[in-house]
Amino acid sequence: MKRLKVISIFVTNFVLLFSFQTFAQAKEHDKKTEPLNEKIEMTGQSDKGNDTSNNEVPGNPEETQSKNLTEKTPSKTDDVNINSNEKKDEIKSGFRFGSYGRISIGTTTEGRSILKYEIVGHPQRIFENNYVEIDLGYNLDTGINKYVKILMTTAIMGNFFHYTGDPQLQAAVRNLYIEAKGYPVSWLAVWVGSRMYRGDDIYLLDFWPMDNLNTLGAGLIMSPGLWDFRIHAGVNRLNDEFQYQEIKVAAEQFQPRTVVFMDRQRFISSLKITRFFLLSNGWEKGAKVSIYGEVHGLPAGYLYHENEPPEKIPSDFGWLVGIQGGIWGFSKDSWANVWLKYSGGLASYGELSIPFDLQSDKKSTSARDFIAGISSNWEFGYGGIITGFYARYFKDADPNVYDINDYWEGVLTVRLQMYPVSFLHVAVEAGESFRQTTGLANTMPKFDPQSQSFIPPPHETPSVTNVALMLIYSPFGKGTFTRPQLRLLGSVQIPNAAARHLYPEEDIRAGGDKIIDNLIWGIGVQAEWWFNSSYR
Repeated sequence: MKRLKVISIFVTNFVLLFSFQTFAQAKEHDKKTEPLNEKIEMTGQSDKGNDTSNNEVPGNPEETQSKNLTEKTPSKTDDVNINSNEKKDEIKSGFRFGSYGRISIGTTTEGRSILKYEIVGHPQRIFENNYVEIDLGYNLDTGINKYVKILMTTAIMGNFFHYTGDPQLQAAVRNLYIEAKGYPVSWLAVWVGSRMYRGDDIYLLDFWPMDNLNTLGAGLIMSPGLWDFRIHAGVNRLNDEFQYQEIKVAAEQFQPRTVVFMDRQRFISSLKITRFFLLSNGWEKGAKVSIYGEVHGLPAGYLYHENEPPEKIPSDFGWLVGIQGGIWGFSKDSWANVWLKYSGGLASYGELSIPFDLQSDKKSTSARDFIAGISSNWEFGYGGIITGFYARYFKDADPNVYDINDYWEGVLTVRLQMYPVSFLHVAVEAGESFRQTTGLANTMPKFDPQSQSFIPPPHETPSVTNVALMLIYSPFGKGTFTRPQLRLLGSVQIPNAAARHLYPEEDIRAGGDKIIDNLIWGIGVQAEWWFNSSYR
């Protein structure tokens, strides 16, 4: 069944693309059948010479290889008219193919697959799980700052057939939406569909600390001058009894029948306002400030229990506010972003999560989530430094103050990447992660024979140090974000005792009596790429 689902996804892709191609060919045919003398009389030159929709602003070829991690980074200079500061979308008509992907193969010194200490929500991405996105779409360019595009992004994740011998795949549609821009004004875009709707990330942690929604909805993007306004509303209905429940009932001729008993859609709306500040004649150097907000709502419903009256589930609500500051252009391909985010209620858990540890009234109103994050990249000619940091405080909705689900956690990591030659890079990354809960200790009390009593264990703070050395083959030359990259790397995970206590003694991560037994060494190869990727 899963294989059929994957096949159906790709078939849908090509049906949609074929429809758009047919429409575009018909439109092009209409243009070619116009009288030639009428064109010459109206324009004074041929179509090719008068085609301004494909005018391009010269850019640095190396910059186009960099992943656009900020909304207006140096790599975006190709999208603006530097002389007039007018933002110009250069979208050419035709099929679009793009991809983001990463593949990782590794082993420990004992020949095992690499197990990671997962003590925080967003650890370092040294050894990541396999993940591939395929973008297929069609762009219909109708003039400067005017276009219609459709995009479908299919994601494949998990272990591959050649590793497990199991042909079943995990697949998901991450994007399927249509967007129109330039009607009736050049700075307005409208979209409808299923979309990864997000802003800037912390690359080294694979984490979007502020705006990161998976939504089925619609939105407006308005970009007049140096302002950018993004308004969105959407829904989800997770396949969980918290939002959706089917039950069997008796029907005619004593045949059972399935009916939907619980059906609660979560409504999500968001607003993001960004102001850009240009520090040069164009977008090569500048700064930005963004404010962001979300509102979440769930209607009331009833949960069915066999041989019991239906249980009433109350309506619920959530909110989120955030602010981001960014700067770019202080050095070639360099930038920095800072975030603060605070959320309450449903929004504290995330739009794809089921709230847990609720209040006595079965609501999540008291839950809180606070996140601070920093991400930066500094290029200095013969190398670059990437940093990533976040700190998070989470409190669930129940009143229990000694709760292991209430915690502080954080990660700080730095990667130094040097370019001995343009296509061969050497990098070293070091990072530290920790988690501090307000709950009881993870270890059992110890018996003291002298006092004939149990000694309560100290409150522990699990932490893990990760260090990795990488040899990187970069066929497109210098740059911390130049892709593709093919890597040979070795790593070591160094947990403290509290981190090892999180795992049962049968787990290799529980360690042993010797220091060497508490380290997990890994060696492996990786590949990462992106091109024409719609990662937002």
